[in-house]
Amino acid sequence: MPVKLQIGYLGTSGSMQLARVRDNAADLCRLLQDFPETRLVLMHIGYPYEQEFVALAKHYSNATIDMCWAWIINPGASVRFLKEFLLALPANKIFTFGGDYVAVEPIYGRACIARRGMRRHFRS
Repeated sequence: MPVKLQIGYLGTSGSMQLARVRDNAADLCRLLQDFPETRLVLMHIGYPYEQEFVALAKHYSNATIDMCWAWIINPGASVRFLKEFLLALPANKIFTFGGDYVAVEPIYGRACIARRGMRRHFRS
């Protein structure tokens, strides 16, 4: 059974603990090495350190990325991330939409943002 890990930043109004997420990718290396049979689904692309997570998913066969919420946090960064991810890795290593939503109502709008971003990727 896959294990989902929250690896994005916890941003609240007027507060962002960026130091908490800066080393997330490096910290995950040992976990990925120690449990090679456990599939880890890394949520939120590690924003704003998303490039490190492309490298993690490329190096470790048990690492998968879930873009949940990334489209809302920064659609431009999400488009760039998806482009670079798909140049480096197969599509079966990424979930392009999903999330940890509390309410069902905002899902439609967030799905539209994700679809728009993915169309932008595949047109260029």
